[in-house]
Amino acid sequence: MGIASILGAIGGLFIGGPIGGIVGYCIGKMLDGDSDPKLEKLFSSANNKDQISFQMSLLTLMAAVMQANGQTKRCELDYVKEYIRKAFATEEDQRNALQMLKEMLEQKINPEEVAQQVAKQMNIYHKRELIHFLVGIGISDGDLDSNEENLILKITKILGISSTEYYSIKATFTAKSQRQSSYSNQSSSSYSRSGSGSSSRGSSSSSSSGRGSSSGSSSGSKSRSRVTSPSMSLTSAYTILGIASTATDEQVRKAYRSMANKYHPDHVATLGEKVIMESAEKFKQIQKAYDTIKSSRNIK
Repeated sequence: MGIASILGAIGGLFIGGPIGGIVGYCIGKMLDGDSDPKLEKLFSSANNKDQISFQMSLLTLMAAVMQANGQTKRCELDYVKEYIRKAFATEEDQRNALQMLKEMLEQKINPEEVAQQVAKQMNIYHKRELIHFLVGIGISDGDLDSNEENLILKITKILGISSTEYYSIKATFTAKSQRQSSYSNQSSSSYSRSGSGSSSRGSSSSSSSGRGSSSGSSSGSKSRSRVTSPSMSLTSAYTILGIASTATDEQVRKAYRSMANKYHPDHVATLGEKVIMESAEKFKQIQKAYDTIKSSRNIK
């Protein structure tokens, strides 16, 4: 595909370069030889330059991460589908975005070249969200494959994001996963104890005029009410704030203010609902990390 077709495919947006080449090729295939393969023919949201540029850059880098370990995992596809479902406004846009991803996966992507283009053309807040989603797709199966992590770290460096910030982003996923797992185990254990207690009391109720059955029900209810979401670990909390456990109280406060500013959802307000939601989740994790450290140190 010639440069004129590539520029036409991008529809005048600033993407161009290697991303434009990949996107243009995909559009050409999807529109089956259309002489004027414009992006607007595929996505009704193409008039929002920030949003569509972010979406095309992210889809390209997502495809690169999915290629990193030599196979496309179902959990990775599910993660991307969830992103597409929230990021693209209409069902037609969603189908086209998924088809574009499939076309990208058939190509040989040079992630370093793509990252270099993103580094020049995207602001730092949008870059951080790109890394957030790339870590999300890599960790969607429960753990980052070494090839995937090495690639994401390389992209992170090219985008001018520190390794400290990368591990902060990664820690928000692992901390959330650990709390959900702990909550699930705690809940199951509590219900198990509740059931056991009811059975025991039920067997004695024949000699206590049914009072044991009533007591067992009450105990079970109280047991279930005590199930609460476990706290974040201190290790995760310090990693999310990007500081060592030896940091002073003032350094903790400063780190919190810095991270809260970096990941405030207002910075990505032009990128669509899904990106705003993910940024808000990261923001909440930062608040949770700060609260966890304050509680452990008795900081007022």
